[in-house]
Amino acid sequence: MKMQRKSNFSNRGQVTIFIILAILIVVAIILLFVLYKKNDLSIKPTSSDNPKDFLESCIQSSLEESVDKIITNSGYIQLPQKTKSYKGRDLPYLCYTGNVGEKCYPSEAVLIEHLEDEIHLYMNDKVSNCVNQMKVDYESKAYQVSVNYKGFAISLVPDKAKVIIDADINIKKADEQKKFSSIEISTFTPLYDMAIIVQKIIYQEAIYCNSDYTLIMRTNTWVAINKDQTGDDEKVYTVTDTKTGKVMQFAMRNCVLSTPK
Repeated sequence: MKMQRKSNFSNRGQVTIFIILAILIVVAIILLFVLYKKNDLSIKPTSSDNPKDFLESCIQSSLEESVDKIITNSGYIQLPQKTKSYKGRDLPYLCYTGNVGEKCYPSEAVLIEHLEDEIHLYMNDKVSNCVNQMKVDYESKAYQVSVNYKGFAISLVPDKAKVIIDADINIKKADEQKKFSSIEISTFTPLYDMAIIVQKIIYQEAIYCNSDYTLIMRTNTWVAINKDQTGDDEKVYTVTDTKTGKVMQFAMRNCVLSTPK
């Protein structure tokens, strides 16, 4: 009887051990699976492993620099030859006539298009260089790379300036392949909205010899406009985006009265 009890206890003990071992094995498998998934999820491509991220990091600062220059110079990367000296600054004439009593002519027929052209000229070498650098970067990581770069466009829209790169990019490594045909990079800027306000002022000045800038402010509450009628019968407008503090300041020579003799 004692021998039978010992045998039963022994069998139960073995079963218990097997159950515990089975549970430990299952737990170990679950832990390995969880750790594997965690590591798998935590592995994210670096900026240089993604064409858009690489190009964005390469181009972004130049795009921001170009729009800041244009705001500072009120429509130009580099100031034009004809400027007005005003309180220690040289300001561009955005509407000008050299004749007395004559209405001014806008310096740029379509201001937004002009601004886009200015940014494009400034960014031209930078964008093509960044595309070439991206190709070299991938090739250094043993990727097969083909790039058919066709150029790029600049688009100004509310609150943004965009670089749209037109290029067929094929990247291949082992069984991994990526294809891109268009890459868009943007930065925040109030340039478009400020340019629309400036265009309205220029249009009214060219038609009516003056602008209703107070009405423009009432219908665009984010903007502050100041007009200074200078001693030489010319005008200086200061357009401020109150949300960002950015300022565009420009001159006009328009409908100048003749000097009595």
